[in-house]
Amino acid sequence: MLIGTLTAWGGPVLAQTAQIGPEDLAAAHALAESGDAKAQSQLGTYYSEGPAGSRDLAKARQWFQKAADQGYAEGQRRLGRLYHFIDPEAHDAEQAARWYALAAGQGDATAQYNLGLLYFVGDGVPVDP
Repeated sequence: MLIGTLTAWGGPVLAQTAQIGPEDLAAAHALAESGDAKAQSQLGTYYSEGPAGSRDLAKARQWFQKAADQGYAEGQRRLGRLYHFIDPEAHDAEQAARWYALAAGQGDATAQYNLGLLYFVGDGVPVDP
């Protein structure tokens, strides 16, 4: 499922990801609790961008953090995106840059692009057009 695309104003590129539905939530929780980084990242996505009524940014951050701490590039990128765009109460461009850089270092093209945007405008990092 495509979560988003490049916007006309040069906004962030959002990657494709397999989203979990409400019917798969219990199974995803079981996998995530067992330490599966992909499931943790998918739960983060569910809580940050899922169906109406599922949005819980604190839970999203928790699951993305668990995946990111294991070195899972998608979890790192999505945690960066949460700090950068999704959660206005937790907006932290320096944290976004940190997590984007870790994912970018693993070859995550979306994280590379989003990190480039931060450098282009100097948001959380020095300007480097």
